[in-house]
Amino acid sequence: NKQKIRGRLSELERRLKPFGFFKCNSSHLINMKWIRSINKERLILDNQKEIPIEKNFSDYINDNYMLYIRQHTNQCI
Repeated sequence: NKQKIRGRLSELERRLKPFGFFKCNSSHLINMKWIRSINKERLILDNQKEIPIEKNFSDYINDNYMLYIRQHTNQCI
């Protein structure tokens, strides 16, 4: 579902980060639980949608996703 919200994406990301959301480019916030795979150019979601990754977000995405996976794995043990 698409939602329209007024404001800065960075502020929305700050508020939603504790719930597993992060910014992968200048126009998308993604919930990490729906990521199926990541490569240097895009995220593939469980619904097969592909979201482009901007080059300057690549390290940020990898770091945040790995942290999310570690936290989620620890909760399941």
